[in-house]
Amino acid sequence: AGISLFCWCVVRDGSFEEDILRAQYTGGLGIFMCEGKAVFSTNALSLGPAFQTIAMGATPSKMGGTGAFATRSWVNTENFIHAWESLRGSGQALGFDWTVKVDPDTVLLPFALKANLVAHGLNGPVNLYLPNCPDVE
Repeated sequence: AGISLFCWCVVRDGSFEEDILRAQYTGGLGIFMCEGKAVFSTNALSLGPAFQTIAMGATPSKMGGTGAFATRSWVNTENFIHAWESLRGSGQALGFDWTVKVDPDTVLLPFALKANLVAHGLNGPVNLYLPNCPDVE
């Protein structure tokens, strides 16, 4: 047996992200290539005939940020914390080797991620957080 991945993301209702995720679902791409998957949104959305997002209600987010963390992107940490707490509480990700949080517009290649984990000796039990943006809190 190889490495198993539980992949999840948060989608903004009514955004271009919905279209991206619908295309990924239809093509069996991105997080839909993972052994386990979940998509969180403010309201329940249908991404395809057999896939509903998990409604988590409205959480405030805004564009920008201040000081050293100023950005032209959405500052939506609270959305991710809320989704993570929901995911942990559900137990849905238990039993998988890795839990992978991605953005809807991320090009995720689960087979490449698995190959890299194995190449770095990370195919056994390990508690490890791998940030992809080390300068952002």
